Amino acid sequence: GELKGYAKDQKVMYTRHQYFIDFDQFEWADPVYINLIRDPVDRFASFYYFSRFGNKRAQDAGRTKQQVPSNILNENIDDCITRRRTECTEPIWHTVPYICGNDKSCLQRHESAVQQAKQNIDSKYVVVGILEELNGTLGVLEHVLPDFFEGAVNHLTEIRNDTYTVKKKALTDAAREYLANETALKLEYDLYNHAKGKHPVILKNNQLF
Repeated sequence: GELKGYAKDQKVMYTRHQYFIDFDQFEWADPVYINLIRDPVDRFASFYYFSRFGNKRAQDAGRTKQQVPSNILNENIDDCITRRRTECTEPIWHTVPYICGNDKSCLQRHESAVQQAKQNIDSKYVVVGILEELNGTLGVLEHVLPDFFEGAVNHLTEIRNDTYTVKKKALTDAAREYLANETALKLEYDLYNHAKGKHPVILKNNQLF
């Protein structure tokens, strides 16, 4: 319903947390899929503190909403891991399900979901960028989708980041190692590294270095 009213030949960008849909099964043409993914542990840490303290924009607008019980509000991630809280021992399955798709198997923390997500990146996504390499990602998007991204790299320095997480504490090496190797984020890293490994190739193919 959100796209209702647009002409069929009108170019539209639809921006949402959207699970991948394979339109081939409906005999429809695929949209141009793009995505931007982030280091899984860094994303987890940001979400962990966001759920407690919100971000700068919400704080300035007086809309910060605490999403966790008061008794664990001020626990840092090391405390959370030490106390074996599910929030940290079974972190939310973020990136893989969105890129994998709508099949029930995509919600399972299993290698099969990762493999399907990799296959979608390789065959269905025009660009899957890396947040830590944002300049390069925007350069690619400028090149392949100029109608939407022309001048994006130049505008990057003008953008004010007011969505950063408030009161986010630095991760210890021990916490980072645990999350990356002892939780389902290990599988998220498998997908992240797959996309990251393709990034230099994409840059080269688009003659951006």
